[in-house]
Amino acid sequence: TRGCVDYRIWIDAPFDLTVARAVRRSPGEDQSVLRTKYCLRYVPGQILYMRQSRPRESANVIVNNADHESPELQF
Repeated sequence: TRGCVDYRIWIDAPFDLTVARAVRRSPGEDQSVLRTKYCLRYVPGQILYMRQSRPRESANVIVNNADHESPELQF
């Protein structure tokens, strides 16, 4: 798909923050179950994707979203 897009954006944040944010977005669900689900499926899937596809390296811009109140752009 790289040849099909003109501009690539990678949004970057550490997994400990993304998992915590995902858990907060689902207030009615059991937090420990959600955290386990994300740590066993989402995080390993993302790591596999990042190793195989290396999207960060081909991005035109990287958004450091560790502090979502103040994201930083890296070109």
